[in-house]
Amino acid sequence: MGEALLKGLVSKKLFTRSRIIISDNRDSRLRFIKKNYHVKVTASNIEAVKKSDIIILALKPQDMGSALSEIAEVARTKLIISKAAGVTIDFIKKKTGAKRVVRVMPNTPALIGFAMTAIAAGSGLKKSDIDITESIYACVGETILLNEKDMDAVTAVSGSGPAYFFLLMEAMVDGAQALGLKKDTALKLVTQTAFGASLLQYSLAENPAVLRKNVTSEGGTTEAALEIFKKKEFATTVKIAMTAAAKRSKQLSCR
Repeated sequence: MGEALLKGLVSKKLFTRSRIIISDNRDSRLRFIKKNYHVKVTASNIEAVKKSDIIILALKPQDMGSALSEIAEVARTKLIISKAAGVTIDFIKKKTGAKRVVRVMPNTPALIGFAMTAIAAGSGLKKSDIDITESIYACVGETILLNEKDMDAVTAVSGSGPAYFFLLMEAMVDGAQALGLKKDTALKLVTQTAFGASLLQYSLAENPAVLRKNVTSEGGTTEAALEIFKKKEFATTVKIAMTAAAKRSKQLSCR
């Protein structure tokens, strides 16, 4: 995800390459980044923070505590943007003494520039801090401003959401094969159908229920399939699953 954001920043030219510095504890990774993106690199988090006005923490949640302790002395006056799931703004502020902290939740379509990124702004921020955060993540897709209290729900919806769609696609491919189609044919049919349905929803900005009804003729094939989904309580299962994801997000949080 960190590289996806870097790729977006470079391709959109939001900052010149000379203004971007990447830190990582793996020499091989730093060599790869420097060779492919032509930005500055360092093995020192402290050096990266010292030389930057905006700090983007593209770390796993379990690595955040030690990283924040390491950079605390040099991060207090910086704008800190964190994408670590479950790590709250207050936790980051307490660890670093920083006053300007933003929390973001992008998702994996950032890899191709179609992310959905939720942005939660902490207190003490300038409008320009929020604006630059939106501009940064607009380089990899769409953004939305929300309250931090909603971030566990965001994790369950857009953060984990791509996996739900992939699961449905996987099941549809399996179902198509059971009906006698070859796997490559099934995959193409399912992939294009998913893409087209998503793009139609995006383009029309219509209630999905309306689009569903438009496809469903009384007594037809679609209605026959949807009746099975209804009997198996598909919608209820989705809600239960999303509730479980949100609950797990709260359990894993650093507050």
